[in-house]
Amino acid sequence: MKQKNVILMVVAVGCGLVAAFLTSTMNAKPAATETRMVLVAAKDIPVGTMLTRDELKTLVKPKQLAKDAIGKDTAETEEDLVDKRLTRAVHADETINKADLNKGGVITIPEGQIMVTLSMNAS
Repeated sequence: MKQKNVILMVVAVGCGLVAAFLTSTMNAKPAATETRMVLVAAKDIPVGTMLTRDELKTLVKPKQLAKDAIGKDTAETEEDLVDKRLTRAVHADETINKADLNKGGVITIPEGQIMVTLSMNAS
């Protein structure tokens, strides 16, 4: 083989290796996902809990979540929660939906559900 052919072959192999390395490096990087800070329950919160400004410090905590994982009605600030009552139970690390909050003192019954009262005594 001529010396020119050997040099061209070495250059071609080197370019191929560099291209393979750069391609694998570009594909290995995770795609940058946009995140937002939202409020999640710090612990299980039962239905009917009134969310006062003082209690919010122990009931909710901020958490970074991917923008795709956040619903459009998710509570993001304390102002969304202050002086409102939960109409359903919220589990720890779960986001709080604005539709699950009620300004009044009465718990609303979800559509399709009924409320039944039972009178009981100690015996």
